[in-house]
Amino acid sequence: MKDSYQMKGTKNRVIKKLNSTLGMSLGEILVVVLILSLLTASLTTVMSLAVEQYNESMRASEANVLSSTLRSVISNELAYTTEIHTDASGNVNSFQSQNYTTESSLSTFIVSSADSGGFGKLLIGTDSSNMKLLGDGSYPRNLGAKIDSFTYDSSACCFTIKLSIGCKSNTYLEQTFQVLNVNKTTAKTS
Repeated sequence: MKDSYQMKGTKNRVIKKLNSTLGMSLGEILVVVLILSLLTASLTTVMSLAVEQYNESMRASEANVLSSTLRSVISNELAYTTEIHTDASGNVNSFQSQNYTTESSLSTFIVSSADSGGFGKLLIGTDSSNMKLLGDGSYPRNLGAKIDSFTYDSSACCFTIKLSIGCKSNTYLEQTFQVLNVNKTTAKTS
């Protein structure tokens, strides 16, 4: 009996408080502000983590697209080259570009504006004269590319390229691919 009496009393006090025209006390307002501040802070933290996760996911997706595009452009360039210069280990020093340079000069792939991770925009040409392989819009969300290794096997007439896509110190994609030289060019060792 006592419990139902206490419930009735509490219920009456709540109803009385709700029907009161006096308003809320300063302590009650401070408690509400504190609760709302905590909720806002936690919501802000959760949202910032969600946005960062979304950006990372988009960078990974864009890295796949950039890698595919660069692979296509590099493959088209190397398939028809007619002159290749390598060192004794087979690392390509330069090659004759069919699309980007004059017939008398040899080219190589250059990374421009490299960030702290060595990623940047790929160029083709020489240090003094070069052209972009892709436009600036092809490198979204601060992504860049770099060629980690670039070799040629004269016996198989095949280039092997290790391409990395990333941003600063994060590597989103590493891809090794081969390009068959259609002209079956023998490399000159320098």
